[in-house]
Amino acid sequence: MTAQLMRSIGERLRLWKSEIAARPLLLIEWCGASLGVLGAEVLAQKSAYSAYGWVIWLVSNVLWIVFALKKRAFGLLAMQLVFTVTSLQGAVNWLL
Repeated sequence: MTAQLMRSIGERLRLWKSEIAARPLLLIEWCGASLGVLGAEVLAQKSAYSAYGWVIWLVSNVLWIVFALKKRAFGLLAMQLVFTVTSLQGAVNWLL
């Protein structure tokens, strides 16, 4: 193998590794967003299951907090911490 081919393989492996490392964060972001929308929809239905919208939002909040910490997005982190408190209040009020 030539040195150029070895460099090319090494570069591809580095790109592949960085892509794999980025995917969990992408998955966390999309799961957080999807669960946030699902929680809103469940709550908006005003059915016997509406109270579980708050629980879904809690899971979404946790995912967004992890995402914000990893990305060092402190504005998003502050907002999600407040939303977590309101989600806890909603869950307690609706489920207990």
